[in-house]
Order: sequence, then C-alpha cells, then structure tokens
Amino acid sequence: MSLSIFFQLALLCCLLSLSSAKTGRPSHPKGLIFRVSKDPSTLQYTTQIKQRTPLVPVKLTIDLGGQFLWTDCEKGYTTSTYRPARCNSSPCSLAKSGNCMTECYSPARPGCTNNTCTLFPDNVIAPIATTGTLGSDVISVQSALDGTHVTISKFLFVCGSTSLLDKLSTGVTGMAGLGRTNVSMPSQFFNTFNLKRKFGVCLSPSNGAIFFGDFDSSTAPLTYTPLLINPISTASIVTEGEVSADYFIGVKSIRINQKPIPINTKLLSINATQGSGGTKLSTVHPYTVLETSIFKALVNAFVKELNVPKVRSVAPFGACFSSKSIGSVYTGPAVPTIDLVLQSKDVYWRIYGWNSMVEVSKDVMCLGFVDGGNPTTSIVIGGHQVEENLLKIDVESSRLGFSSLVYSKQICANYNFVAKSFGSLTQLLLPFPTALYVLVCSIFAYFITENGIFHPSPYSLLLSNCLLILFEVKSSELITTPLVTNPQSTAPLYAVGEPSKEFFINVKSIVIDGKPVEFNSSLLSFDKEDAGGTKISSITPFTYLETSIFKALVNDFMKAAALREMKTVASVAPFGACFSSQTIAKGQTGPVVPLIDLTLPDNQRWRFYGGNSMVPLNKEVMCLAFVDAGYKPNPKTSIAIGGYQLENFLIEFDIDSSKLGISTSLLLMNTTCSQSRL
Repeated sequence: MSLSIFFQLALLCCLLSLSSAKTGRPSHPKGLIFRVSKDPSTLQYTTQIKQRTPLVPVKLTIDLGGQFLWTDCEKGYTTSTYRPARCNSSPCSLAKSGNCMTECYSPARPGCTNNTCTLFPDNVIAPIATTGTLGSDVISVQSALDGTHVTISKFLFVCGSTSLLDKLSTGVTGMAGLGRTNVSMPSQFFNTFNLKRKFGVCLSPSNGAIFFGDFDSSTAPLTYTPLLINPISTASIVTEGEVSADYFIGVKSIRINQKPIPINTKLLSINATQGSGGTKLSTVHPYTVLETSIFKALVNAFVKELNVPKVRSVAPFGACFSSKSIGSVYTGPAVPTIDLVLQSKDVYWRIYGWNSMVEVSKDVMCLGFVDGGNPTTSIVIGGHQVEENLLKIDVESSRLGFSSLVYSKQICANYNFVAKSFGSLTQLLLPFPTALYVLVCSIFAYFITENGIFHPSPYSLLLSNCLLILFEVKSSELITTPLVTNPQSTAPLYAVGEPSKEFFINVKSIVIDGKPVEFNSSLLSFDKEDAGGTKISSITPFTYLETSIFKALVNDFMKAAALREMKTVASVAPFGACFSSQTIAKGQTGPVVPLIDLTLPDNQRWRFYGGNSMVPLNKEVMCLAFVDAGYKPNPKTSIAIGGYQLENFLIEFDIDSSKLGISTSLLLMNTTCSQSRL
C-alpha cells in the first residue's frame, strides 16, 4: 500500500467518524477548568485565560480570596469589545460599587473613560491597592468536558494600573479573584452557564487545576466543615459595610501528634466588630502564616514531639532540621502530624509531613509555617499546606470539603474531576480546527521505515485497539518541541553523509517526582560519531535506555517508590524493577506511582503516568516498563521512546515546521485511543 493511498483512506475514515459525532455536542459546558502552574521563583500559582478581541493569552496569579478579575489596562491593552460600566448601571450595582469616576483626564482607553464606576484592585502580595474602573470584555476559558474553549462576551473585570504588577510572576498581567462576591470569576461562571455553585481546587508543586461546577470526588472522600463569613472585609481598601471575600473556616484548636497545644483560643474566633482573628484559606501566601503566640506554641510542641536536633533556622522558617535525622514514609517526611481541629474533635484537617515540611536544601528541611506577628487574621492556611489536597468550595451550601491526596496515594497532577467518560475521542477532538495529527495507536500497526514503505510490526498486539488515523485538532492543546536531525543515518546500511530519517527530539534531562535523575547528560546529545540523542520508535516495545541512564532511572524510581511504600519483588526480564501490585493504588491514569518527566527545551515536560510507565505481568506483579539497551555505542541512540510509552498519547509530526506536538495523556482526560468511533 502506498503512503498517499493509506493517508487518503485514513482521512476518509476520520471524516466519516467526525460527521457522525457532530450531533452529540453539548451546547453548554458541564464545567470549566483552569490549568494551574506554580512559579518556582515566586511560589505563586498562575493560570492563563484568553481575553479581548482579538483574543490574546492573559497570564494571571490565582487569588482565592480576590474580589474579582483585574488586569493591567495601562500597557498594551488593545481590544474592540471593551465596554465601560457606566455609573449607576446594573453592573455597578451587581459589583456593589459606590464610587464613580466622572472624568478621566487622559486620552480615552480601557481603564480611562468618563462616567464609569470604580472598585479597588488589590495585589496582596506586594501589597498594593489602587482605584480601577469596572468594565467588560470577551474572555475565553477551557471547558472541562472536551477541552474546547467557551466564550463569555461581557465578562466583568476591573482595569488596574501597571504599578499593581509589582512582585507578581514574570508575564503575569493581573489576578484571578475567586472570592465570595457577585463579580468574582466563579460567580460569573456559575451564572453564565448555570453551573452548580461549587468549585474544586487542587494545587500542586507542578501542575494543578481549579474546576468550576460540580465534580467527582469519589476517589478522594471529602470531610466537610462550614464556611464562615467574616462580616468585615479583609481587603486592603475597605468600604463600610462590606463583608470579606475570603473563605474562612472554624478552627477550634491545634494538635501535634494528636496532643492539643496551648494557645489562646479567642484568637481562633472572628471578632465581629473588627473582623480580626479566625482562619482563612489563601493561595497568595506560600506558607501558612500564624499569629506570633500560636506560631511559638506550634513550633515548640512540634520540636518536642519530633525529638531530633535542630540546625540553624533558614528564613522565613522558625525550626529547621538535618534531613538525615528524619525518615521518610509515603506521606512525606516522617514527622509529627498536625491537626487543625474543626467543629468537633473528630473533624480535623490533618497535615502530614509532605505538607508540613519544606526542603530548603539537600541537607536541611524546615517546618513550613511562618510567624505573622500580629496579623488581622490569626491563621492563614497557605499554598504549601493546601498542595495535594482536594478542596471543594461549596458556595451554595457554604461548606468546605477537603481530602489529602497524599494520604490516599494520589496527586493533583493526575486527578480527574470529571466522573463520566467523554465517550469517544472523536467527540473530544471534534471542535478543534486545522492541524493534521497522527494518533499513535493501530490495530494493524503499520509503520514507516526509512525508505518510506509500510510494514506490519510484530509489536501490533501490544498496541491499543484503534486505527492510525488523521484528526483535526487544535495545536495550542499540545506542547511542541523541535524535531532534531541526526546527521548520520541510523539504518543498518547507509551511504556516507546520509542523515537519519528517524524522528529525534532534544531531551534535556529526566525527572522523577520533581527530582532530576543524575547521569552523564552528554549522552542526550549527538557526539562526533553522531551517536546519542533521543528518538521516537514504534518498533521498540518499551523505551530502551543506554545502560548508565537505565541504572540511574531505575535507582531513583525505586527510591521514590519506597517513599510510597511500594514493595519490590524479584525482577522479571527484560525489566529492572518490579513491584507487588497489592502495594500500588490505582488512579485515573493507571497505577499511582512516581511520575517520570522527560524535560524538553523551554522547560516543557513530556510526562509519563503509571499507565505508561508500569506494565502488569500478572495479577500480583507489575514492572517499570523501561529496558536496558547496553552501553554506548551499542545502542547508537541513547534513548528510544518505545510503543508502550507512546500509547494513549496524541502525537503530531509536523514535517513542514519540523516540530513534534504531544498531548497530555488521554487517560488524564478520561478517554483512550480505543474509544475512537470509527
């Protein structure tokens, strides 16, 4: 079969499949999702939406207690669809704005219009607050069901000034306010799409998410506590009679190793006259902040219970320890648990070592709580303590649900908010325009050899049951990395000076659970004999690695697995590390095991979850699905990403631009290659 005829038949199958799926597309999203990243330099959680006409990406810092969306309108804000909110109009009433800018003395632009109501955009990180004008513009956000983007034509937000961006992450041009107001982002999403008035927060040191609407929490059973209202605003600029937009909970006491610590419990209640005291949740504080007397009591009790020598403190922390003195368990460092006791002694938020300790160097870790002096709020639960916890903020019922994913051996990076399957891959891809993709999974497993002829592969039985087809999908949904040319052919027989016709990519490093694997990185580049590098292979059943890389990866994976209490068993050829299946939990993306990332240029990562890293051999045993290929120059290529690791990824080979596009694992989106309707 010729290449052109094969592609024509594949494209025809694709078009027939897409046309049959069009009738089932929902008119309204069942939920919306923010993909959230953590900036390692500022420790801020950021997301990206699209705004304006024409739409442009807008990077925002997440502020859980923020009153509304605000963006910098002074610098580069160009749009044809901005509409100011005129004084005394219904948008101004909805936002409870009591102020009006009657005249702006600069040239008219978004943020500088006459007769416009004003609010107070607040950057609590700097901290700084100014006056800004209320208006509306087009925004586009991602639907959680199928990955498409939905548009809101008149989304209310506040135009801020460039000075408000002080101390925000690079590239950020505003803050996404998710607080308890009528014009916060969740409130507008709920009202526009008639969503359940709930949203989920799952923050991570790498990739987390915020889901708007009701969602599935069956894999992480939630404990609930009431959300409290602070009658006095905790914003930087307060309007009389304005209640706080922050989310408060009723902490009654604190326990270390289930032993109460002595604190002034009056500090835990909200003062109805001044708005001081109490406990709130925050995404803009990197660590939990405590009033001084609470901080001292917690540190003293923790140090006493841990009973290991302290080392010199590292700011901003008050108690640090040698890492060698502290063991490890699957919930992180083996340290005393910290309980925030809520409405009764049996309802508490337990903080394990993963959330209580911060690794400040290879040798030192510190208790991740900060002395806040005499703050307005006595306890501010910060980002580090929130990470890898699933939170359900139920605005409708005014309650908070929470569950430690660390305890249940899950992570936010692969938590699936959508309970029901998307049904079919064609439905998932239906709305996306104009880029041809190759779906790497085939029941016939035809593959292109170097001379352009198709041959059946003996590996076909290991592939998912679906066809190699062409889809129309949206390029922005993939990470892209350059395809690299190996100047020397990798075929068994070749002419002098003939370049390789295989697809190579530039892998910079390998990371396991956020920690780089140490090996000779020169193996990842082509040497003088053009050996080395990383290629994509559908002939190789499992990813093979040059021996020194293989040993380093297996060694670090086993260390990370030990922290999760995965029990090792005798290795089964050709694999180097095998485990008891009974000690490994199951998640949406397969076995819940350490994550393996291939780091690419521009700090992008190709992430392999358990569904691609672990191969089950029988009911009792599963193995790390990477193979030792020997020492260089045999193999000539240091890493060959094999078929098992390619399954259930959508991969684009963009020959014109010499780029490779890679989706997130389709398992993460609750679908597989085999669910294509063909």
